[in-house]
Amino acid sequence: MNEVSPTTLLREHGPLDQTRGGGLRWGERALRDAVERWMRLRWPAARIVHELVLNRGDIRLDMAAVLPDELVIVEVKSGTDNFSRAIHQTGMATLCGTEAWLIGDRKHKADGGSLRYLLPSLGLAYGRQTGPTIYDQAAPREIEEELPATRREPHGEALLSLLWVAELRDEAHRHGVPCTAKSTHRHLVTALAERLSAAERIRAVCRQLRSRDALWRADPPVKEDNPRE
Repeated sequence: MNEVSPTTLLREHGPLDQTRGGGLRWGERALRDAVERWMRLRWPAARIVHELVLNRGDIRLDMAAVLPDELVIVEVKSGTDNFSRAIHQTGMATLCGTEAWLIGDRKHKADGGSLRYLLPSLGLAYGRQTGPTIYDQAAPREIEEELPATRREPHGEALLSLLWVAELRDEAHRHGVPCTAKSTHRHLVTALAERLSAAERIRAVCRQLRSRDALWRADPPVKEDNPRE
């Protein structure tokens, strides 16, 4: 059976897309801070980044833990967030990542359960309040896991679409895939998806995301000691 392509949902994008991130309400910031602490405990060797974009910023993946051969994507839904877009966002997270999680306020528990039914590999966790609300801030949170995520193979084109054109060109040169200065984002994504194995695609994307000079909140870049395979 031919693999269904998500390219109708994905358009070429570049570095400036990430400048759209950054404006968080206090409730979401408190929950994100708790999620980040949870991610660092779970994946201590990962580079933690916020706001990976697809579709020229129309789709933003909230947070990711990037290891050399794993990309864990986490969608965060605070108590003030509208849950109506969650199915699209978590669906794209599941397409792009080796592991996907939804972490939300407990008011979203019923909706989270419905998403888990639709996406059985999706992990679920919720933020529990651990202290009183502080003046002009939301209460501190602690993350409680409810259902584990299942590791899966990402969709090749969706995974590669996380990269910028320059990053795709770098990987094309690295793997001997024909590429010119005029090669488009779409062309490079298709060519690399066809030529690279699943494991090579994951390593390529993780390598670029770990070394990317992010334009918003992220750990410092992690450069490879041996940049060429």
